[in-house]
Amino acid sequence: MDRSIPRLKIRAGPAFGSGEHATTHLCLRYLTQFLFQNTKSSPTVLDLGCGSGILALACARLGVQALGWDLDPTAIQEAQRNARVNRLTSRLLFYIKDALRAPLPKADLIVANLYDSLLLHLLPRLDKHRKAGTTLIFSGILQGQENSVIRTGRKLGWKLQRRGRLGRWHCLQFQP
Repeated sequence: MDRSIPRLKIRAGPAFGSGEHATTHLCLRYLTQFLFQNTKSSPTVLDLGCGSGILALACARLGVQALGWDLDPTAIQEAQRNARVNRLTSRLLFYIKDALRAPLPKADLIVANLYDSLLLHLLPRLDKHRKAGTTLIFSGILQGQENSVIRTGRKLGWKLQRRGRLGRWHCLQFQP
């Protein structure tokens, strides 16, 4: 398996996530490394706030089943379109769902490239995932906001495994 970030065709459309933003780039780097290091034969990935679907699409390109959730119907339409363009529809499912309200499915990896305030509200909902051994990759965090996400995660029993920065944006990887 190629260890680089997979190449995808993403339309510059109305949904966030072309791969050029620092937060998306950090998430792609972290999730790619996670998938190459994960010894489980078929890990499941949940992309919360999937936007264009780029993170779930990258997982599918690497042979992994992925789910993408977003509240925005336009984002889900774009994600589905991008899955068709990249011929990855058999490995992906996209849903209009609210990650702060809907029951979250089991996953080996949860990726969320969202604002820090959303991540702070999401963390308390992930206790059963922590107990099940799920890894979290959180991005969309501006410099100066990362410490509140780290503190909240630690209070809830998550261990910070990796912390990266690109420009003024941070990406955090938590383990149970």
